[in-house]
Formats: sequence, structure tokens, C-alpha cells
Amino acid sequence: MLSDKNPWWPVMPDLAAYLQRLSFLLRQGQPVADVALYAPTEDAWSTFRPGVSLNLFRKIVDLVGPDVVPAIIDAGHAFDLVDDGLLAEMKAKPYRAVVLPGIRLVPEATRRALVEYARSGATLIAVRRTPEGEWPGLEMVAETELAGRLAAAVPPDVVVEPATPEIGFVHRRLADADVYFLANTGNVGRQVRVRFREATTNMEMWDPLTGGVQTLEMQQDGVTLQFEPYSSRVMVFRKAKGGAAPAPQTSVVASEELPSGWTVAFGDATTAKPVDLPHSWADDMTRRYFSGTASYRRTVRLPAAFQVKGTRVFLDFGDTTPSQPEPLPGGTLRGNSFAALAAPPVREAATVFVNGRRAGAVWAPPFRVEITPLLRSGPNELRVDVSNTAINRLAEGGHLPDMAPLVERYGQRTRLQDLEGLRPLPSGILSVPRLVAER
Repeated sequence: MLSDKNPWWPVMPDLAAYLQRLSFLLRQGQPVADVALYAPTEDAWSTFRPGVSLNLFRKIVDLVGPDVVPAIIDAGHAFDLVDDGLLAEMKAKPYRAVVLPGIRLVPEATRRALVEYARSGATLIAVRRTPEGEWPGLEMVAETELAGRLAAAVPPDVVVEPATPEIGFVHRRLADADVYFLANTGNVGRQVRVRFREATTNMEMWDPLTGGVQTLEMQQDGVTLQFEPYSSRVMVFRKAKGGAAPAPQTSVVASEELPSGWTVAFGDATTAKPVDLPHSWADDMTRRYFSGTASYRRTVRLPAAFQVKGTRVFLDFGDTTPSQPEPLPGGTLRGNSFAALAAPPVREAATVFVNGRRAGAVWAPPFRVEITPLLRSGPNELRVDVSNTAINRLAEGGHLPDMAPLVERYGQRTRLQDLEGLRPLPSGILSVPRLVAER
């Protein structure tokens, strides 16, 4: 989907850098999970009949149900999904609790292995019902009691206050540090207090978006973390002190909105027209079907408060607000969609230039870029290149790809989804940006 044919392409280097940092980091060391969730594979196979779609993964998800996994996370634990083919791996891994979610059928070899787990000190918990067979040491709890029972049986690895099911984590253990990756999977920003079981006094916060590393001071009751919608953080607890600088304690000292004085030019056009912000070119009948990049430009002179030594200056486009699933033609909601349910202040992504030099890109919250190193005394030119998606052009009609040759050659292997009744989407800078000074 992300190729040079997609208008979103200019910010692909920034997205790729984010993925690269996390992909590298989350391959280091060994995973830490105290809980094993036993997959009801035998129960799933027993439900299949001729003529029924054989989707084993989907059936296992249905049998586990919607409440078991959130209960494990609420108890402060990561987990591994295990099945009968992983018995050898389970024996080598010291799970401290095993959860059986509504299980009816368990192979005899697996039953013996799980009973042995219980005898060796692990807590064996059945939810909703007990499996068939003899199960010494097995406890049964209701789904509403699972989180509390797990928290009592195994000290939580991560405690989030207030309890926030949307914030999940992955824990990796290295020879010289413990690494926690935390993600807000919801479309609302959160500020939470977090306690880590493996915390040390040498605590660092790594920003996957920028690669920046800062040391933080650990308090007895944890650390306060701010999560934008769909954002992530990496917390690293070293055994020995690292060399990262302390996180600066700054506050906003000045702010100036930039609603007017802008021009916009589309694509390769050499002429620009004046425009005030917010601005969506989908509202312009002559541009509503444009997919590509529009360049917004404006010259600014920094007020005196922005020029004080030690001041950091940001171009801030505003906050992301929650949104609802988009209705499809006929009134149904878009199903099986990976779309983020959030309305960003820039649609869809932008690259920021100051005095002709690239300052950074915005494609995910927070929609702000530090521009301090590129500023100079006197006039400064701001340029914001905003790229939307291909939907606006596809909505014009006559641009949908012809799938017939592919189907003729390879058969019906895929279907273009939700392309009937397309309409142009808001595109451009949809809020009033502002310069923000912090020190």
C-alpha cells in the first residue's frame, strides 16, 4: 500500500524509522511473560462441519471470548498464547500461571503436563468451566474474578493507575537491562501513573518516533506517562547508569496562532493563492478530487519571547480528536477496518520546512515539530507540504483499477473493498497551527 504511487509517500522515511527502531529493539533479549493462555484448539476443531469455513484462528478467538485477555492485562501481566504443540517450550519456560478459557477438550498428554505445572507451583485457573478429566490443583473462577485472582497469585509486572485496558505492554529482558514497550491502543489521550516490577533507579524513556533518549527520576509510586492517541513509549531500566541526559523540565512561555498570511499551491503548480487556515481543499469544487501534495507557505518574524536564549520553538498543529467508524453506502459501518478512529489536525501527513531546510514530518500524534535549530533573526519562511491519500482522485470516477485481467489470469484472489460511493475526504491543514515557545 505504501509505495511511490501513494500520495502519503513523502513521510514513509519517518514511518520506516519508527518501525525500524521498534523492530530492532523488540528482538533484543528474551520475552518476559508470567501467564500462559491455553488456546482451545481441540474445542475449535470439534465444531467444524462440512461446508463451514475452516478459520481456526477466528474460532479460537471466539471461544476465548472478549473478556479473558483484558482481564490478564488488567492484572498487570503479559501472556503467551500456547497450544498442544508447545508443551516442550512450556516446560522450559517458567510460567507462573496458566489460564484455561472455557476449555472442554484437552489431550491427555497436555492434561498431564498442565497438572505437573500446578504441582511445581504454578497457578492453574479455569474460566467459565472445568475441562473434562481429572484436574488436581485446578481452580475455577468467573471471568469477572480472573484479574483479581491473577494479581493475587503473581505480582503484577506493570501496574497502570487508573486502570486503563487500552494501554498494553511487552517486556523484554536483556543481560544489562529490562525493556518495556507500552502502547495506547485507544483513540483518546491518557495520562497515567505506571509502576514496573523490574524498575531500577537508572530509568530511561526512549521515544520511538524521534529516537530520543531521556533519563527520568523514579518515584516510589511509579512514573507519570502521557500517551497521545495510538502512541507508544519505551521504558528502559538499566542495571548500571546510562549516559542519557535528564528530561528537561519545561513549560510553555509563549504561543502565537498562525491563521492567516498563508498561500497554497497544488502539485507542480508554480502559482499559489492566498488561503486562511483551517483549510480543506475537499471543500473547493475545483480541487476536491486532487490527490497529491499541496504546499502551504508563510513568512513569520519571531516575537521577542521566542528569541530568549534556551527557548525551544515548536510548530504545533493541534490535537487529535476521537472519531466514529465511517458509514458505508447503505448505512452500514465499515467492518474489519484497520483505520484509526481519530481525526488528525493534518490530513493525512505533512513535511515541515523552515527556511528551505527539512525540520521533520507529522503523520501521527503529537502533530508538532521542533524548529528551533533552523530559525534565524528576521523573517523565516515556513513551508508545510501536506499529502492526502488517493481516495479523493478515486472518488472522481473513472480511476478505479480494472481487476478483470488479474482475475482472468490468477482467479478471484482478492476484492477491492468499500470503493462504491467513494467521496472526497477532508484534505489539508484542518486546524490553526501555532508557534509554541517552551523553556
